[in-house]
Amino acid sequence: MTNELVAAFQKQTGIQVRVHTNDGIVLADQLLQEGSASPADVYLTENSPELVTIDEHKLFAKLDQSTLAQVPSRYQASSGRWVGIARRISALAYDPARVPVATLPKSILELAQPEWKGKIAIADRRGLPAARRSRHRPIRQDCPHELADRPEAQRPALSVG
Repeated sequence: MTNELVAAFQKQTGIQVRVHTNDGIVLADQLLQEGSASPADVYLTENSPELVTIDEHKLFAKLDQSTLAQVPSRYQASSGRWVGIARRISALAYDPARVPVATLPKSILELAQPEWKGKIAIADRRGLPAARRSRHRPIRQDCPHELADRPEAQRPALSVG
């Protein structure tokens, strides 16, 4: 997506863009260290926590009202300094023979309720970059042996965040 955005911007404006990539948390830390001396004009990430942190340090300029008007308010920061541009979807896989549809949680947050204790397995994907790894938290260390015996790529994963 980044390459397409950059190409479209360059074509429309004639301005050459230099892209610096890394994990979002690394780039956010760099921006915080550089402060107002940062050469960055744009910060694009898939993780809103870094956006909030940078925004709290007032390192973003306020967006024009014409830009904000193009994005529903629920996808805008209350400060008016950043907006969401994409949506992430997470999936929950389950065995309908063991878990009736009517008992599925309405929200991922419900998995923290006592009735789910010991009934879910969430893989820690150690091969993912640090920013993504932090969203894959093992809730249950003693997952069922039939899951533990599977190769890591076949174990269930639940992306939280």
